[in-house]
This record gives sequence, C-alpha cells and structure tokens, in this order.
Amino acid sequence: RLASAQEALDAGLLLVAEGGQWFWPPLRVGHVRALPDGLELETLSVQPVVYRVRGFLKDQECEEIVKLGAGRMVSSPVTLMDKDKGKAAKEFRTS
Repeated sequence: RLASAQEALDAGLLLVAEGGQWFWPPLRVGHVRALPDGLELETLSVQPVVYRVRGFLKDQECEEIVKLGAGRMVSSPVTLMDKDKGKAAKEFRTS
C-alpha cells in the first residue's frame, strides 16, 4: 500500500483518475490527514463527504474577507411555512 504520492513517484507509478475528480477518501468522522504545506484535512462527514481544511487561510486573509463583506451582508428572503407564521425571523431562520 502506498502511503504518499511521493512513494508512487519513487516507484515509477502513474495514477490516472478517469471520469471525475479524485479526492482523499474519508476514513471516519474526526480523522485528520496531514497534507503538504502544513495543511490538514479533517473529515466532518463521510456521507456526504465534507472536509475542513485547516490552515487553508491565514488569520490575516480571513480578516480581509470579513472586512470586504462588511456592510454587504443582508438576510436572504424566506418563505414562511404555516407553522412559522407570527414568529420572529430568528425563531425559524437557518441562514
């Protein structure tokens, strides 16, 4: 079993993914895989596959994104269900 892409290169192997995108397979919720450049891939869900990429953005980059969005955020429109009529938006909104 190959443990890394470097092992495949050292062995002279060529990996080809046909008919879609390749991604790291999820092992179990909570599994953290170390990636190059100090990134970490944490499995949040196996089905559907959901990852958190730790180290993807630096704190300064996050602050810049928040700064760029400041003053531009508005609540999205929603359609009330019968059971929600008469309630404040914060009681039923999910976004």
